[in-house]
Amino acid sequence: ERLCACVVPRPGHSVELGSLVEFLRAEKQVAAFKLPERLLILAALPRNPVGKIVKKELRELAREGADK
Repeated sequence: ERLCACVVPRPGHSVELGSLVEFLRAEKQVAAFKLPERLLILAALPRNPVGKIVKKELRELAREGADK
């Protein structure tokens, strides 16, 4: 498995994989095997009618992004 961070940046802000990984290492002390290897920028997270995030759709989006 490969880790992919799915991110919805705030308007006017940007996110880069390197800066995200550095933040997770330094500030949050995340273990190396938990760090994302890819970054997927989205306009909005897919949600179901109740408002929960639909992880299956996120996985499909990440797979599609990997194929490109």
